[in-house]
Amino acid sequence: IPDGKDPRAVDEKIVGLYDVHRPRWQRKRRNLKTTAGIHYLRCGRLFVVMLTKGTHETFYRDHASSVLDIRRTALKVFGYSIRRSYSENEKRWRVFVRLDKETYRKVKAHMLTVCTWPGFRPRESMEQQFRQLPYQAYAPVREQLYKVAKAVNGVRRRTGLAPVDYRCIPDKLRITSVFIESGNCGSESKRMLQ
Repeated sequence: IPDGKDPRAVDEKIVGLYDVHRPRWQRKRRNLKTTAGIHYLRCGRLFVVMLTKGTHETFYRDHASSVLDIRRTALKVFGYSIRRSYSENEKRWRVFVRLDKETYRKVKAHMLTVCTWPGFRPRESMEQQFRQLPYQAYAPVREQLYKVAKAVNGVRRRTGLAPVDYRCIPDKLRITSVFIESGNCGSESKRMLQ
């Protein structure tokens, strides 16, 4: 949403234009047809309109050229890359959340740069750096952070420093409030890499 526009006015316009809020009985009736369900999410000045499988005459008439399928093109937001893909192991569709390529490269470069600095030579100081990363511990994100820790340990071993313990990588999701007007969506990840 551009700086000059009021986000609440944009909310009202999109919700009204595409008939996002419907009573439950209308949504159930829509599910029996081939009509797509539509959802509107906004965080600060970023918004996403999501549609389920099916048709939505008004939305596709207005935005047919800019619609992307999340199974083919990942949604990149606040340092994450979100994609829906089929899991061969579980034999079902899953949502995968990982760090996007640019964020991953920045985190890895930062950690490899500071891992031999005098202030981070003690193992505990470097482990604290991993604990303070502002990213949620989704399984693909953990795998990426394990790769970063492995690279850090390689550099630390070559310089004669003690390797970091992999247990310093967060393994539990932090519960946060959603759908509240706070104005700082994604600010943790932005602040860490500035």
